[in-house]
Amino acid sequence: MSVFVQFIVYLVLGFGIVENSVAALESHHLVVGDKFVLKKTGPLWIENSKILKAEEANGGITLKAIGQGSSLLKQNNQVYSFSVLSPKQYRTFEALEAASRNTLGLKAEYKNGSVVLGQKIYRFQDWKKVFDTCMATGCEYLMTAEVPPQRTEFFSREIANLAKQSALPPQNIHWDKTPSIQLSNKDPQAQRLKIFYQALGFKIVEDSEAISMAPLVRLQITVAEVRRREFQKLGIQWPGSLNAQTLPKPEIDYSSATGAIHFLEENGFGRTLASPTVLCRSGKEAEFFAGGEIPIKNVTHKSKNVEWKKYGIILKFKPLADFSGKMSLDIETEVSSLDLSSAIEGVPGILVNRIKSHFDLREPRTILLSGLIRNDNGQSSSGLPGLSQIPILGSLFSSKDFRESRTELVVLVRPEIDNGESPL
Repeated sequence: MSVFVQFIVYLVLGFGIVENSVAALESHHLVVGDKFVLKKTGPLWIENSKILKAEEANGGITLKAIGQGSSLLKQNNQVYSFSVLSPKQYRTFEALEAASRNTLGLKAEYKNGSVVLGQKIYRFQDWKKVFDTCMATGCEYLMTAEVPPQRTEFFSREIANLAKQSALPPQNIHWDKTPSIQLSNKDPQAQRLKIFYQALGFKIVEDSEAISMAPLVRLQITVAEVRRREFQKLGIQWPGSLNAQTLPKPEIDYSSATGAIHFLEENGFGRTLASPTVLCRSGKEAEFFAGGEIPIKNVTHKSKNVEWKKYGIILKFKPLADFSGKMSLDIETEVSSLDLSSAIEGVPGILVNRIKSHFDLREPRTILLSGLIRNDNGQSSSGLPGLSQIPILGSLFSSKDFRESRTELVVLVRPEIDNGESPL
């Protein structure tokens, strides 16, 4: 008589046969197409015949994995649990199992058609070890391990730091059974964000209305009057004309854009005329203006109108940055003053000096803009009514040192990524 093989398909969870004599559950993981050989010891019951197929061969029973999923199998009193994975899932399972082997609490499992990292997570370095493995191998899984509520804030900070190191924007984390983030497909960083957060086991929820994040750039601006000779002692070569350059890194602290000026002020060799801070989103434009406007009449045979012309100090910025701190920065600087010697019908002329420059920065650096205004403007300013009231420039023109060519107007700009930790 041939070996009797029965196939029983169970459509409910659980095995459906409970006996006190049933042995401990034995688990196996297979890839679709794999075979597993059992000894012929009696009737065989398979929970899901769409996942496992049994054939009699060479005096035994050969099981073939034919579909993804999980199925129980019972032979006599022995119960088996088979998980059938795709090749990619199997590689993920092996990687997670190796990465979590000697950690407390974490265990790689296959549930509901997905590879999961379950049980409980106590240390972020254990999660980081899994993350590094998955970033290198490209595995996809779900983190279902319980995160203690008192640790979610700490874990959020650590994940934000990891994202920053990868030049990615931090995301709002929803700490459910499986941590998740909302992501817009319109976000230019969408694909990189998916890879990053999948390596952490996050569930990615696509939301077309989610707002894409871009770095916020903080521009610390210092407009100052400094003595040329003393500034040169700091290692800065003074140009003879309009110039834009990044400052070297001398021994004094340049942790802020005003570091050098404060150093000179303390020693009586310079003074700060203005020190504003401007915030600008990456890819957008920002402007700082200190000065005034004069009316210019435009008269035609059909109409009369007045155009207002700005004069003073105008700084325009357009930064393009990532979250690692790398930045490309376009700067346009204009310093203008009234020139009554070229006035027409009572409307003064405007003397203008302008710099346009571009910088690629790998880290925060202080940019020096100099040669912006000629000293003869200062020497003749005493006879020009109203110049003493020009913001910033009025203070400069009233300086005896500037009129006698001992000092110079400089603008220092220090751009850096704003992480919300520094006060305005």
